Amino acid sequence: MPIRPIRVLVAKAPGRVRDGLCSLLCHQPQIRLVEVVQDEQALLKCLAVEPWNSVVLLDADICGPDLPGRLARLRLQAPHLRCILLVDTVEQQTRALAAGASDALIKGFSVEEFLAAIERAEPEPAGEARP
Repeated sequence: MPIRPIRVLVAKAPGRVRDGLCSLLCHQPQIRLVEVVQDEQALLKCLAVEPWNSVVLLDADICGPDLPGRLARLRLQAPHLRCILLVDTVEQQTRALAAGASDALIKGFSVEEFLAAIERAEPEPAGEARP
């Protein structure tokens, strides 16, 4: 049975970091980069168009100061969404996890940490459960 790729959406402002993350993701056979958006409004629009059962990499910088509220809105619109926050501080990391993020990586993370977080957050297909 072939392994289905992990579908990933990246929500981060344009720049070298976003370009590097997308390049890394495109070279991982177990990952399919399905969308790249630059702000929360574009992310919400994208989620409204397609039912997402995917992983979203969300830069906390585009969430503004109300990180828990933003995560709640995303989860309301797409309940099966797995969200990995890219944060600047331990405080943001703690707030993101408490608000329901699947994971929160402090910027400066290693490639190994990044890919492991995506694999941990992978949504299960309907009717299947993790061992």
